[in-house]
Amino acid sequence: MANSLSWDQDTVVDRISNLPSSLICHILSFLTTQEAIATSILSSRWKPLWILVPTLDLQDDCRQEPISFTYIVYRVLALHIAPLLGKFSLTWYSSCNAFHLDAWILTALARNVEHLRLEIYLNGQDGSEYYNGRRFELPRSFYFCRTVVVLQLIGGIVLDPPPSFQFPSLKIMNLYLSVVRDGTINFNVSVPTLKRLSIEFYTYERDLPDYKLEIYAPALEYFVFYGDLRNVVFLKKLANLVEAHVEVRSVEYLQEDRVREYEIYYGDRVFKLVRALNHAKFFSLYPGDKEVNPLKVTFSCSIKWRNIYCAGFDFIV
Repeated sequence: MANSLSWDQDTVVDRISNLPSSLICHILSFLTTQEAIATSILSSRWKPLWILVPTLDLQDDCRQEPISFTYIVYRVLALHIAPLLGKFSLTWYSSCNAFHLDAWILTALARNVEHLRLEIYLNGQDGSEYYNGRRFELPRSFYFCRTVVVLQLIGGIVLDPPPSFQFPSLKIMNLYLSVVRDGTINFNVSVPTLKRLSIEFYTYERDLPDYKLEIYAPALEYFVFYGDLRNVVFLKKLANLVEAHVEVRSVEYLQEDRVREYEIYYGDRVFKLVRALNHAKFFSLYPGDKEVNPLKVTFSCSIKWRNIYCAGFDFIV
């Protein structure tokens, strides 16, 4: 009986609250900001801790009125006093004035954020693969951030950068379902420190938007491309490349009378991209279903692969 009583007493000891504040803040950094704030009701010991957590993960709850959540975001940013903002994540699924989004993003940049994640659907997301709603254009100063190490852009986000821009600290960049402005546009991305790059680009309109993406990333080790392939050029050999995956998708979503126009340049675009990735030790290529017909070539005969261990080529011939 005594042993049982002793065991019960041990189970109610609050050991977590006795941990150092820095360790508790680290634990809270794995929660959303809403969940971290909720811990403040546990005791007076926990009440001030969420404002010291080095991450902010703000997620719009579509069940609430957008205006009320807008106020909440401003309030959180005003109260948050962590000396270092390691990560700022904003997920927004409601209509919102771009002024507010700009203000929140610029606040994160001013606090030298290192990991920036933006997932924005201003008209909500109905679960379909393609988003056709209103799009958000990033503020101009975003393209000159010197502290971001990890960048993730998701949803209806317009990429309209200046002709040349740099992220001197960037090492990992993921672009998912991001869109560019209408018409032909040239990107010139110079990120000497970039090591991981993932791009998912889709055609949202029935027309065929064109783009040229020039990438200067000599330190790149990991590359993924998925979606609508146009003119992607690497300005320097990728001598450090370890792994690359290319999956081309788009033609099946275009009007039939525009497919032929795309196919004329399709094989050349795929060949140029694959040739630029020939230093990869691990490589996989999926050129799509409809797109593959005009290609009809075997890359292994035309490209000299260096130190490649395994490769996957689906539907090449």
